[in-house]
Amino acid sequence: MEKRDVFCQKISGQVKDFTEQPPVPFTAETELPLVRHWDASRPYPEEPGKAWAGYDETGLRFAAVLKDSDIVTRATENNQLLWTLGDTVEFFVKPGQDQSVYYEIHLSPNGYIMDLRFPSREKFRSKEIPWEEVIAFESHSWYRTVIFEDGWAAEILIPWPAFDLSQPPRPGTVWQFAICRYNYSSTGKEPELSSTACFQKLDFHRYEDYHRLIFR
Repeated sequence: MEKRDVFCQKISGQVKDFTEQPPVPFTAETELPLVRHWDASRPYPEEPGKAWAGYDETGLRFAAVLKDSDIVTRATENNQLLWTLGDTVEFFVKPGQDQSVYYEIHLSPNGYIMDLRFPSREKFRSKEIPWEEVIAFESHSWYRTVIFEDGWAAEILIPWPAFDLSQPPRPGTVWQFAICRYNYSSTGKEPELSSTACFQKLDFHRYEDYHRLIFR
């Protein structure tokens, strides 16, 4: 399990069948398993997950397929604290190492979204930037979630204007990203956390450990 460069290629079309591995149109994209790199005693989650990244002319795209024998969520509307209410997949995006801003978008299996924009991690943690400013952001993402027999899946397109762009980044541009998961159980035990990124310690906001997303 090592930090990996991920080449982000142009794709087209929506996922039609999440049971295909990898799902079309992500067939040529790097498959990213969700792991627990910070925990040497248990580096792999009990229930695995996989994710993919790509882009098109309208936005940045991700898909995730998550094995889940016990889907749990109490989410009832958008912009609730989804990761505290049950199963959640989170998409973190940082548009370049030279920028302090980064984005975090959550999806629940029953189709709710929470989108966040952090102008600065340090200023948010020092409370110079209030939570109200972070959660006021709206990405206007297109997304969907699908529940199937032994798990659930999510697909999202984050439009370029969410990143203050009007078109895709130029080939060779490098961003950072991670796809993370909270896997709850109806037994009430603590959720199992995992991520595509190889975090040196458990902190999904540790963007120093994110993948390098290289646009092609």
